[in-house]
Amino acid sequence: MNALYRKLSWGEQLEKDYIFKYFFYDMIEEEPKQRMINILIKGLKDGNKSYYDYVKYLIELHGEPWKEALKESFDNFAEVEPTPRFPNDDIPF
Repeated sequence: MNALYRKLSWGEQLEKDYIFKYFFYDMIEEEPKQRMINILIKGLKDGNKSYYDYVKYLIELHGEPWKEALKESFDNFAEVEPTPRFPNDDIPF
């Protein structure tokens, strides 16, 4: 899991999208962990739409704990520039 956390924190966008697509649901829990909160807040503050989409899903799926932890960053989200998306047929790392 540490490698996945590192990729979400500092990896290239294609690597992040790959993790969101194939591993993200294994990384989340009902109760948010501070490490994941920090990663998601940074992605939201950076204006990354992939993070916004997954935070929205987390809030819908697990409700209050995630909403409370991420509300301010989620509500203030502004996409900086269009986020390139992961192609379905490529493994970025």
